[in-house]
Parts: sequence; C-alpha cells; structure tokens
Amino acid sequence: TNDIAVSDDGTTLRFSVRLDTVTTGIDLRDEHMKSKFLQTDRFPTAELLVPRNAVTWPTELGKAESGSIDAPFTAHGATETVKVEYTVRKSKAGWNVRAKFPFDISLHGIAVPSYLGVTVEPAMRAEVVIDLANR
Repeated sequence: TNDIAVSDDGTTLRFSVRLDTVTTGIDLRDEHMKSKFLQTDRFPTAELLVPRNAVTWPTELGKAESGSIDAPFTAHGATETVKVEYTVRKSKAGWNVRAKFPFDISLHGIAVPSYLGVTVEPAMRAEVVIDLANR
C-alpha cells in the first residue's frame, strides 16, 4: 500500500496503515484476507510507534544514519514489540526513511491462512520507504 499516515506528538512518531488498502494482486485473495483473516471491519489499522529520541536523525544534507530499535507494533488489536531496522537520510525537505521489521501474525491473533494445502507462513516482514518533511 501507499496509504501510510504519520503523526508526531513531539515524542512519538505513529505510523498507521489502513489494512483495507493493502493488496496482494489477486482480488479474491484480497477479499478473503481482509474479511476472514485481518477482519478489517473490526481492526482497520496496523500501527507502529517509534520514539523520536530512539532514532538518530542526521542534520547534514545527504548524510545517513542506520540503527535498530525496539518498538510496539499493533495489529488485529494485539501489541507486540518488534525490532525495527532503519536508515534515515537527510534530504532538502526533511528525511528519507527506510525501515523493516519482522512480525508473526499468530502473535496478533490472526489465523494462519491455508487453502487447498497451501499455507501462509505466519512469520512476515513489513517494509516502509517514506519521506518525512521538516516541521
């Protein structure tokens, strides 16, 4: 999806994704994933909370900083701490952020999809590339 909302209360960045915007490329599979497994009517978003002071924010144009942090990730009403690996690069408008983290859908109470003997691996990975503007 390209539908990522970011809010900043001065101490925490909240990255929120509306799960009904996530697609797999197959309409019927998308419908089943959203209604039966993700239950987007009850759990419309997934959120990652990143403490601002846990990230090293470069100040020099073009300079990048990389690291990893532990952050709470909420999906399907359940919150688990995940290890987020990130790279932040200073740009003219703000920062370019690239981040990824593993998560396990079974820890979030999401049933593991299986159809005709094909089962989805519960261990998944989220990846984000986003530009954040100076405030």
